[in-house]
Amino acid sequence: MKYTDGDYVVYNGTEICLVDGVTRKSFGDAENDYYVLNPSEAKSTYYVPVENEEKCLRHIISKEKAKAVLDNFNIQVNANNTSHNERKSVLLESAKNGDIDRIIEIANELYSEKIKRESAGKTLTGTDSRTFDLAKHILRNELEKFWYDEHTKEGYEFCKTPIMLNKELWEISGHMDHYKENMFFIQKDEDSDDQFVVKPMNCPFHILIYQA
Repeated sequence: MKYTDGDYVVYNGTEICLVDGVTRKSFGDAENDYYVLNPSEAKSTYYVPVENEEKCLRHIISKEKAKAVLDNFNIQVNANNTSHNERKSVLLESAKNGDIDRIIEIANELYSEKIKRESAGKTLTGTDSRTFDLAKHILRNELEKFWYDEHTKEGYEFCKTPIMLNKELWEISGHMDHYKENMFFIQKDEDSDDQFVVKPMNCPFHILIYQA
């Protein structure tokens, strides 16, 4: 088996999961060994046949590949003659296989085409525009997966805080004194004095977590 308990892997080219061991299960008449995967962004469990690991699982990109994404993205290059639809197919296959270099090539080809067309007062075609957005999305996901894995290895714990909270927190923190004119307020109802504020910063929430 290529992966072991505690590994972080990319499932189907897009989703980061924690390998939570291997179990033997029966589906229909067949009994096989399955990886137990816990996705990082969903409360569910996936069972992937060990025999299919090469088809749908791969390791997170290395530090060298992550650096390559940052160093080599948005560089103007000469576009090849690949058709719009073929370019998208190659992009999806490259994402599944973890071919980051090819994804960067496609992104830079489309970036160069975008600059060229804009200089002539035009825009990318609808197909190329969607493919370019997808390429950027894939590269960002790869960097986020790498970042998540590196921080997890160092023992960091992740937290998510509310998008908005009662204005009292922002009065205590001092944000109201400095940023009130740029903050977005939501009143609970017409007869209530309660006001909620869309958070302008994360620090008050993290302080509350630290104090708990």
